[in-house]
Amino acid sequence: MRYFDPVDKIWYGPKETPLFHPDASAGKVLEFVMKQHYCKVGLICDPTGEEWTYEKLHKTAVNIAQNISTKGLSQDDVIGICASNSLYSTSVALAALITGIPISSIDPSFDKEGIQHIYGITKPKIVFCDGSVLNKLSEGLREIGLQTEIFVVDSNEESGTIDEFLKESDECFRSAHLKYGGDHTAIFVTSSGSTGLITFFKAILHGAKRVITNKPFSAEYLLHLIEKYQVTILVTPPTSLVLLGHSPKLQSTDLKSLTQYLLAGSVIPFDILKKVKEYMPNVTMIAGYGCSELGSCCTSGEITAPNANGHVRENYELKIIDEQSNNLGVWETGEIVVKRPTPWLGYFGNDAATDHIWSDGQLLTGDLGYFDEKGTLYIVGRKKYIMKYQGFQYSPNEIEQVILELSDVVEVCVCGIPDFISIDLPAAAVVKKNGSSLSENEISEYVHRKMPVYKQLHGGVYFMDEIPKTVNGKSLRKVVKEKLINLHAARTFRSD
Repeated sequence: MRYFDPVDKIWYGPKETPLFHPDASAGKVLEFVMKQHYCKVGLICDPTGEEWTYEKLHKTAVNIAQNISTKGLSQDDVIGICASNSLYSTSVALAALITGIPISSIDPSFDKEGIQHIYGITKPKIVFCDGSVLNKLSEGLREIGLQTEIFVVDSNEESGTIDEFLKESDECFRSAHLKYGGDHTAIFVTSSGSTGLITFFKAILHGAKRVITNKPFSAEYLLHLIEKYQVTILVTPPTSLVLLGHSPKLQSTDLKSLTQYLLAGSVIPFDILKKVKEYMPNVTMIAGYGCSELGSCCTSGEITAPNANGHVRENYELKIIDEQSNNLGVWETGEIVVKRPTPWLGYFGNDAATDHIWSDGQLLTGDLGYFDEKGTLYIVGRKKYIMKYQGFQYSPNEIEQVILELSDVVEVCVCGIPDFISIDLPAAAVVKKNGSSLSENEISEYVHRKMPVYKQLHGGVYFMDEIPKTVNGKSLRKVVKEKLINLHAARTFRSD
């Protein structure tokens, strides 16, 4: 059972014995589970209409794993994946797990410099990619001196392809034992791969049918997929929830199949959540709090109030600390610190960054939050995003939540504009509905009525066509802040 130690001021999740041996590789576990579901459809690729059973997925992954082993790679090497969702990119990821070779996964939307930054650190021996990024990838790797073999997961005659990895072998093949036992991390992920791999694992472990697509996201397309495949479990960032809430197709789409909707990655707008839930009569809305460094969510639970992120999950320990690292109690806000049930080896090739957030077996998340008396965790914001206006602290998330109450607001990102006197002037970048007559002044007035003076938009409101985001839907606050600083400077210059 979950409990709170009032002396040490630590929240504990329920103790649970792992289903599999802790030293078992992820590949070995997934192979075992797939064999229990051989006849079931495991993957559906919507753009092509192809369906693969778990037997087809497993045998394809084993073929790829066998051929990877002929390349002379060991568990000290790295396999790169720079490909969008497809049947074969999924098979490559599974094959890497079976061989016990780490994966360095990046989104194909990365520019050449982004690819060079990541692969300059991880130095993959082979990379599987989409044909559309082959030239960008090969040029980028060549410029940083990496002699990396590249194989295309879709058709391309100018390079090696996935086909040579699909050849069947007469040799019996077994998933590899981890070279370093339970202390070795078989996978590390960059970009948006953490959430994708978690859902990938979960789907296989539950023998579920997973729908994949490489088409660009839109709320209308997501609604189409839910209705077409009678989806029961949905996992998205809160930004997708906001877009669903503003979609004209929300009311006309049959969403009765949904039973669980998991949201994780940023602040969840509660009013929009309630609106969307009205059209999902059988769904339970679940918040999950975690990060890539944890490899999963450390808290989860039904969303019953704004900023609520559920209770501590099995085998995790959480505490809240102040600026002096003192443990805090119920209803006291501070930095969230997490102790994982398994070791974390840190950032690949960056011990300094690891030491900055990892202390005595605990992760310093940089997130601010508090627990109530029932053990529910509430997220307030990011420690580094907390700003000051004339000596008073404010969190951008609080202001964003208020602005999102306006029905014509689709997206918002609040940043602080540097000011010699006031320190950080709250300013809002806003995306409004197409055809909306909502004005900047109306937004400012609404915030003025709802928030204290130090949380009002002294830096102004600025409409944008879109909010710059990461590939997994999180606002790029640094980029947005630079845009707002320039817009504020131009507006100030004109007024002078």
